[in-house]
Amino acid sequence: MRSTGRVKTLSRRQLAGWIAGLALIVPPAEAAGLLGKIAKLAEKKPVPFDLQADSALLAKDYLKLDKPESLKGIKRVAFPAFQVEFEIQSHENASSVARSVGEGGGAEASVHTTYFLKGVDDALCQKITDDLYAAVTAQLQAAGVEVVGLDAVKGAASFGKFPLKPTPFHIDKSKHDSVFCAPQGLQTYFKPGDQRLEFGGISFSALDWNGTYKALGQELDAALIEARFVVTFCDLEGSKQGFWQTYGNTATASVKSTLALTFLPGETRFWVHSGTAKASVFKPNNYAALTLKHPVMAGKQLFEVKDTTTTGQKLGDAAVTALGVVSSLSGGRSMSSKTKQYEAHVEGAEYADTVKTYGDAVSKMFVSQIKAAQ
Repeated sequence: MRSTGRVKTLSRRQLAGWIAGLALIVPPAEAAGLLGKIAKLAEKKPVPFDLQADSALLAKDYLKLDKPESLKGIKRVAFPAFQVEFEIQSHENASSVARSVGEGGGAEASVHTTYFLKGVDDALCQKITDDLYAAVTAQLQAAGVEVVGLDAVKGAASFGKFPLKPTPFHIDKSKHDSVFCAPQGLQTYFKPGDQRLEFGGISFSALDWNGTYKALGQELDAALIEARFVVTFCDLEGSKQGFWQTYGNTATASVKSTLALTFLPGETRFWVHSGTAKASVFKPNNYAALTLKHPVMAGKQLFEVKDTTTTGQKLGDAAVTALGVVSSLSGGRSMSSKTKQYEAHVEGAEYADTVKTYGDAVSKMFVSQIKAAQ
């Protein structure tokens, strides 16, 4: 099922792939200083993620921890929410205006760019989600944490009070269109104020969220984990001159694209409500938040780009495919507009394997913190 509303994304922009490409076009001495400034400002890591490194050590660098003391002593958990968001379209617009200089001066240019992910369907997203949930469950059990089965969660009276949505669930947003999946038929829900959404297209019931969490945790006699993984494939960045670019008779707008399978920082996280088990003291909104603060990017290029605006011709040059495409337009003494559409093709099995591999590494970092607090 697809929702008909459109909502705005509030996610942070991904820069890591573009940062890596700078080394190819900027002198080394200048690039080093520039990369450092960008990485510091954006809290991004301009280095590949090390799949072989120890998860607990990686967690110290890659995770932001809020109220980690709330994790102490957790032995039994349940997942009322386990979401994997798959980006399937990415959109960006850029506009620039040159103010009038003399009679007949001034110009405006705008570029509208869209990328469509091809080779990934709902069934594949659902299978990846089921496999990732199984991996997280196995990791927790290996850490000595009991995981309440999804049948028990779905059968709990308190869980049925949430405003549940089917899985897979489509949401069309201003910057990204996504498919949300939950494992093994576990319906999902969205809370008011969700950073991936605004209210358009999503209705919320007059729910006592704190009371419902408390009741659900006590009904299941478990701490509750709300898990979300956000998987993107394309980062689009509009020109940064601002709408009013300069004085003159020519305006230039551009959109840069970076193609890389990425677990998005700031949005990929575990929220652990530890004060919900029967033996615990419940405190409203008191939960440990484990949040990915750097992008986890695949170390290989998966996507074959086709320009479908005109001929659909394959962009075969390796550098262009790796670093992305720049859609640009210059307009003089008039209003000019360009619309560009691309398809990012990927082989489904390779996409699934890559998401599982890096998703498993991300979840191990989260679980390492739960284990460390025992």
